[in-house]
Amino acid sequence: MAYPTLKTDNAKGVFFGLFAAVTFGFLPFFSIPLMADGMTVSSLLFYRFVIAAGVMALFVLIRRINLRVTCRQFFILLGLAALYVASATGLVHSYMYIPSGVSTTIHFIYPVIVTCGMIFFFHERRSKTIFTAMGMAIAGVALLCWTPGGTLDSRGLAWAGSTIFWYASYLIIVNRSSVSSLASLTMMFYIFVLGAALFALTTLAEGGLQPVHSAYQWKMLAGVALLATVIPNVSLLKAVKNSGAVVTSILGSAEPLTAMLVGILYFGEPFTSRTLLGFVLVVCAVVLVILNKNRENNPFVRLRKYFSLQKQKGNLKT
Repeated sequence: MAYPTLKTDNAKGVFFGLFAAVTFGFLPFFSIPLMADGMTVSSLLFYRFVIAAGVMALFVLIRRINLRVTCRQFFILLGLAALYVASATGLVHSYMYIPSGVSTTIHFIYPVIVTCGMIFFFHERRSKTIFTAMGMAIAGVALLCWTPGGTLDSRGLAWAGSTIFWYASYLIIVNRSSVSSLASLTMMFYIFVLGAALFALTTLAEGGLQPVHSAYQWKMLAGVALLATVIPNVSLLKAVKNSGAVVTSILGSAEPLTAMLVGILYFGEPFTSRTLLGFVLVVCAVVLVILNKNRENNPFVRLRKYFSLQKQKGNLKT
């Protein structure tokens, strides 16, 4: 009997999905040293978004992407940029108070919150699996937040926790508004450009934009804008195109794992069995939600159907 082989497009999608998740996880690798070097969060994120917007503009010009949007779509994109800015600000601020791996893992709960929002506000199908995942996510976060010496800094937990709701709101609006018809690169271009404009306003409120003082800062800013922003976003699009949203979403669990490893190995952040258990619970909760929400495209369901069909045809022995 001939065994099914992995399609080239699917293998390519898995590669890009993993690559996107891993590079997203390097955000603290570049952000924390910049803050330690004296750069404020608003200035750091302004440079991140400006550089990313410039690179996206090149993509748009080279590929001749249509940037035309309606007035309504523009204001929706402005609101989305504000939510994205709030999420990015909260995540980077949280690095100042709690381990970056814990912060990124807490942020990773957003698929659970998105699903809950779609259930309670848009009356999507409920299931026991979703409520089980919610319980696992809450237990996981509780384990991540509690340490032998007490709980983690409440300021860091508040910043990290806020990102879940900002980013979940961002995804729900994208899914339920007229901007869902826009090309992904068009949407990303506007988010980065409008995000940079919003960060320019926040830097003014904080006393003005900080200049870049050294080649080291430019190198780290290039890393945070390219390796941890543009490249993973483009890779994510390629992953979804080749392997689908379900597989890509599951591969996204490599993001908090990468951030946790960076924190432990590079910044010497603490790691305990309690942290590991909390991480595993959160990741399992997110995977459960993704698989439940996409049962028709669930790779395990499709694999079971394949073997069932082969069995009916007599190609498999019982």
